[in-house]
Amino acid sequence: MLLTKLEHELPVYKKEVEAAPNSTGIIVVDPVVGFCDRGAMADPKRMQPMVTEIDNLLKAFPDIKVLIFLDTHDKPEPPYPDHCMIGSGEEDITPALEWVTRQRRGRTTIVRKDCINAFIGSIKDGENLLSNWIAENNLQTVLICGDCTDICVLDLVTTMLSARNHGLLSPLKDIYVIEPATATYDLPPGVPGAVPHPGDIMHHIGLYIMQMRGADIVNALTIGDKRYP
Repeated sequence: MLLTKLEHELPVYKKEVEAAPNSTGIIVVDPVVGFCDRGAMADPKRMQPMVTEIDNLLKAFPDIKVLIFLDTHDKPEPPYPDHCMIGSGEEDITPALEWVTRQRRGRTTIVRKDCINAFIGSIKDGENLLSNWIAENNLQTVLICGDCTDICVLDLVTTMLSARNHGLLSPLKDIYVIEPATATYDLPPGVPGAVPHPGDIMHHIGLYIMQMRGADIVNALTIGDKRYP
């Protein structure tokens, strides 16, 4: 099988890591209804297990700051079909994670993005909300999860790595992709007007590229006296 060959030729090395509680933040990419529950871009079979893992991750570290990106559009975003349009309900956070938005003031920050790349989507009124969040919380480590592995997560991670290397995300040092809490969609060949997208293969490729660019792919971590999974 192609996936088996890829795993052999392009291995993804999953790590167990430790992070400091006072300088670590969690970024969740696009846990929206339009990807996790319903709509032209939704794949609940693959996304709902991811949502469960995100839920577990956030509950494992209740004191860690969280930034959630929500895909939100007022016009189409080629080459994809209309999704997460304002007023459709698809732009809302998936119901299983709504509790995060109701936590104590200051833990959770919501940024609505209107493009694939959340770093670009963070630019508002001449400022970058992602950069501000990292600086204001003095974050040296970020844990990134969400969807889709090879699209929005990949774009965010690779852009952040470049920005970090050029001193634009100080004091950020480490970028960890939490693999169990990350997923992408599956689309078989033969769907009119769509490019086939084998979910398992593209998930692996996305992880490999992020690893190759300098991110650590993580499947277990400890922060202070708390642990995931």
